[in-house]
Amino acid sequence: MASTSSLNFSRTVMVLAESLNLDPSVVQTVIILLDNDNTVPFIARYRKEQTGGLDPTVLRQIQAQYQQLKAIQERAESVIKKIGDKLTPEICSYLRNAVTLEEIEEVYAPFKKGGKGSHAERARQLGLNEPAEHLINDPHSVQLERLIDPNTEGLKNMKQVLLGLQHIIADIIAKDRETLTTMRKMLERRPIRLESHLSRAASKEKENGSGDKKYEQYHGFDFPITALKAHQVLALNRGEQNKILTIKLTVPEQVEKQFLAHLRQVWIPCDAPGNIKKLFNSAVGDAYSRLIKPKVTRLSRSLLTKQAEKESTDLFVTNLYRLLLTPPVRGKNVLGLDPGFSHGCKLAVIGSTGEVLDTAVIFPFGKNANSIQAKNMLVELALKHSCDYVAVGNGVGCREAETLMSQLIKQQAFAPLDIAYCIVSEDGASIYSVSSEADAELPRLDSSLRGAVSIARRLQNPLVELVKIEPKHLGIGMYQHDIPECLLRGALDGVVEDCVSFVGVDLNMAGVSMLRRIAGLNDKKAKSILAWREENGSFINREQLKLVKGIGLKSYEQCVGFVRIVNAGDLHSSASNSLSSGLRYVDFEDEKTITGRGKKRKGENSEGRVKKKKKTKHETQEFSHNPLDMTWIHPESYPVAESVMALLNISPEQIGQPVVKTAISNLLQSHMIDHLAAQLKVGTPTLQHIIDGLRQPSDQDIRNNFQKPLFKRNVTSMADLHPGTQLSGRVTNMTSFGAFVDCGVGRDGLVHKSNMGRFNGAIGLGDHVDVMVHRVDLEKQHIQLILTGISSRFDPQLLVKIEELSNNTNL
Repeated sequence: MASTSSLNFSRTVMVLAESLNLDPSVVQTVIILLDNDNTVPFIARYRKEQTGGLDPTVLRQIQAQYQQLKAIQERAESVIKKIGDKLTPEICSYLRNAVTLEEIEEVYAPFKKGGKGSHAERARQLGLNEPAEHLINDPHSVQLERLIDPNTEGLKNMKQVLLGLQHIIADIIAKDRETLTTMRKMLERRPIRLESHLSRAASKEKENGSGDKKYEQYHGFDFPITALKAHQVLALNRGEQNKILTIKLTVPEQVEKQFLAHLRQVWIPCDAPGNIKKLFNSAVGDAYSRLIKPKVTRLSRSLLTKQAEKESTDLFVTNLYRLLLTPPVRGKNVLGLDPGFSHGCKLAVIGSTGEVLDTAVIFPFGKNANSIQAKNMLVELALKHSCDYVAVGNGVGCREAETLMSQLIKQQAFAPLDIAYCIVSEDGASIYSVSSEADAELPRLDSSLRGAVSIARRLQNPLVELVKIEPKHLGIGMYQHDIPECLLRGALDGVVEDCVSFVGVDLNMAGVSMLRRIAGLNDKKAKSILAWREENGSFINREQLKLVKGIGLKSYEQCVGFVRIVNAGDLHSSASNSLSSGLRYVDFEDEKTITGRGKKRKGENSEGRVKKKKKTKHETQEFSHNPLDMTWIHPESYPVAESVMALLNISPEQIGQPVVKTAISNLLQSHMIDHLAAQLKVGTPTLQHIIDGLRQPSDQDIRNNFQKPLFKRNVTSMADLHPGTQLSGRVTNMTSFGAFVDCGVGRDGLVHKSNMGRFNGAIGLGDHVDVMVHRVDLEKQHIQLILTGISSRFDPQLLVKIEELSNNTNL
C-alpha cells in the first residue's frame, strides 16, 4: 500500500468500513488480499472465511474506493513535500486524514503560487503581500502612504495601492479553510439551485419552428441541486454541451446575506481606522463575488456530475450482470434475423453447437420489397434446418419483422415445426461485424451477414457472444457516452470478469474472448493457452496450466478454479478434432492462430516436421484425468475433497450423480457441518463449497437461475392499447427514472418510478413483469405503464450465492 505509516493504513480501513457499513476487520482482510494480487472472483469464491462471504459487487466497491483513497494519499504526500518548511503538524495531519481530493486542494490553496495573471499575484509581485498580512494581524501597523511609488505601475497612487491590498486580502479570505467550511454548512440547510434555460441560438431556432425538442422539459428548469436525479444531471450537461441549454447555479439570497455578514464579522477589524475598514469591507465583497461564489458553484457542479456518473455506472453494472447471466438456449437451431429496409433483412441459420449452417438476404418490405419471395425463403430456411426459434434484432425494421413472423406463425407456415420468435438486442452487433475478431471467426462471411450470426448466437449463449463486444456498446443504462471512459470501462470490465469466472469455461473448448476474461488471465495468457493446446493437444488435468508460458503460480492460483476439464475420457483424440468441436460451440478464433494454417507452426522446421525439444521437469511428469477438475472446487482443496469423498464412501467417478446427493444428505443429518469442518481442519464456508461442488452435475449452469428469454408467437399493435389494458412483458432496460418494458407491441413502454408502487427498487433487467397501460401517445409513439406485479425475478447482487441457490434446487 502506498501509505507512509500503519496509522495511515488503519485510517484507510476505518474510512472504507464506515463508508460501506462493513466490519473493519473484514475490510482490512480484503485490502490485504487485494494488495497480494488476488482477484475479486477468487476472493469471493475461495476466501469466504476471511471475507465473511462478501459478494463480488461489495468486493468491487471496496476495491474501487481503496484505489481512490490510495490516489488521494499519494496526492497528500506530494502536497506535503511541496509545502516544505511552511508545513505544520496540524496541516500535515489534516492532509493525511483527507478522504477527498477537494479537501487536499483546499488546504494546499494558500501555499500555491498564484497564476501570473491573477490580481493577487500581480499585487504580491509589487511587494504588497507583507503589508497585507500585517494589516490582517494589526490594522494599525501599516502606513499606507509609504507604499506609494509614483514610478511603479500599480503603486502610483493610493487608489492603486488599496486595490492591490484588496486583491491580496480577498485571496487570503477565499483560501481560508474555516471560511469555506462555514459556507458549506450554510448551503447544507439551503442548497444551491440549478437553473436551466434555452440558449439564444436554440431560442431563435424555436422561433423559426425548428430546433431540438429533446430538452423541452428542461426549459425553465429550476431546482435545488440536492433534488436532482442522476439522469437529469447528465441530460442537462449534454444539453449545455450541445449548446441547446444554458445552465446557471445560484446561491440562495438568504445564504449570501448570512455568509457576507459572517465574513464582515470575522475579517473586518473593529478598532481599525475608517479607511482600513473600508478596505476590508471591499475585500470581503470581492472575495465572495469574484472568488468564493464561483469556486463553490464550480465545485458543486463538479460533485453533482461525479455523483450522477457514479449512480449511472452502478446502474450499468447491475444491468450488465443481468444481461450477461441470461440463460443460454442450448441444443437448439436458431435463425437470426437482422431487420432492414433498403439493404434487406439478413438471415443466418446457426446450428445447435454455434456453427453457421446457411445465410440469405430477403426483402419483405421497403422499396425493393418482394414479400412472397421473402416469406418463402424464410420458411424454406427454417424448415430445411429444423429451426426451433427465430431471433429478431431490435433495430430498424424490427416491428415489421415481428409482424411478418406473427403472420407466418398464425398461418402455420412453419408446420410441422412449432416455431416461436424472440426479440434480441442487436446493440454492438454492427461494431462486432467489422471487428478483427469477426474477421477471424467468420473470414469467409460478408460483414453485413455477421450481424445476423451474432443476433442468433446471442440467443443461444449470450455470455459467449457478448464478451466479444465492449460492454459500453451493449445498450444498457443511459448516457454511457457522457460517463468518463476510464470509470465506465473499469466498472464494466469487472462485471464481465465476475460473470465469465463464475459461469466458468471448458479449458478445451473456450477461445481467447472467454479465457482472457477469466480471473488471473489476460489476452496474452489466453493466447498462450490456445498455443499450448494447439501444440500439445487437449488438457487432461488442471495442473497442466502450469506448463503454459506466462502462467505463473499466482496466475494459476487465481484462474484454475474457474476453468474446467469436461469429458476428459475422450481427450486423447487429436488436438485438431478437440479444437474444432470446442470452438464451434463456444468461441470462433482465427484459423491461422489455432490450426497454424497459412504459416509455419510453432516448433516446425521448414519442411513442416516438428522439431525435437528438450523436455522440462513439468513436461516429463505424467498427468492423468482427475474428476475433481470438472467441478468448481479449487485444487488447493482437493485433499479435503478426497477426505469428504472417503466419508461419503463414494468414488470420484460418481461426482454429480444422485447417489452423491443422497450420501451428502445422510452425512449432514448425522454430522453438523461446523463439527465436520473442525474435524477436517477447514473453514465451514470452504467445506460447504466442496460439498456443493461434489453434488453439482458437470453441466450445471448458474445462469439457469436467471430469467429466460421471452418467446412470442403473436404481436399486438399500439392502436389496440388503451388506458387500463393489462399486459405482460420483459424489462429491457433500467434507468434511474424507471424501467422500459417490452410488451410485444413494437415499442417499449416506460414504467416511471412513480408508477412502480410497492415494487419500486424490486425489479431489474430481464425480469418478467405484469403492467397496465396508463397512457398511450400514438403520435410520439410513447407508452406509459403502471407496474402491477412481478412474474419472476432474480437479484444479481447475490452472484456468489447463486451457487448455493443452484445446489438447493438440486437437492
